Amino acid sequence: MSKTIRREILVPQPREQVWRAISHRDALADWMYPNDFEPRVGHAFTFLVPPNPAVGFEGLTVHCEVLECEAPAHLVFSWSAGGPVVNTQVSFRLEPEGDGTRVFFEHAGFDVSQPWGEQAFQGAGFGWAKMLGQLSHVIARSGAALRTGRTLAASPQKIFAAFEQPDQLARWWGPSGFKNTFTQFEFKPGGRWVFVMHSPNGADYPNESVFREIAPDTRIVIEHVVKPWFRLTVTLAARDGQTHLDWIQEFESPEAAAAMRPICEPANEQNLDRLQAFLAGQNL
Repeated sequence: MSKTIRREILVPQPREQVWRAISHRDALADWMYPNDFEPRVGHAFTFLVPPNPAVGFEGLTVHCEVLECEAPAHLVFSWSAGGPVVNTQVSFRLEPEGDGTRVFFEHAGFDVSQPWGEQAFQGAGFGWAKMLGQLSHVIARSGAALRTGRTLAASPQKIFAAFEQPDQLARWWGPSGFKNTFTQFEFKPGGRWVFVMHSPNGADYPNESVFREIAPDTRIVIEHVVKPWFRLTVTLAARDGQTHLDWIQEFESPEAAAAMRPICEPANEQNLDRLQAFLAGQNL
């Protein structure tokens, strides 16, 4: 006996904005899991579900393949997580409705006749309800975010250490030519990070941030709590001996993001250039 999860949500954003949230790997990582998705039929990819030691969950890798992809309307991919969840299918159908978009979601093919099949179906239903709620928030915020990414020739552990260790972070943080003086650095959820950035022209820029989320070797969320406010989400995903880093800088509003874009977009790229150089052992 096969069962299907079906959900339907209406969001006020246009279909193209919703499509981006379900078809770009950095956006998918923001509401689902780190991944190496590409929007083309036949592409094999994975979602890396992080461990949760508090409930004894060791994490898992979901193996997928894009089966249908018609931008900006329709996406289907296979979903195999092991056990009773093998060769199931996830689909999204996007239909314009007024100024917004109605999202039709299905996850089909759960064989509940297998051992633990019903439990897997119920668990997936709970998980998708949570993630689709997160999707609505990600779509709403997407106009206020600046995004970039980089594939780095280093392990997630090495890159995570470059954030975790203040002596390492101070060497590469900031645009080209900047230096840093850290006065407080508490690398833990809720921990404060207080520092001054020194520009090449001698100007000093006081900064204060709070670490909101830390998942070792996987995800770091930093809230910049002084003006300009923003939330920076960094995700790491291992790929073929390298690591893909996604960098999402979310501001208070689309207007704030537009105002900061000419400054932050080149600064973010320079920051990642410096991280890449640091990981390669170059002098900064």
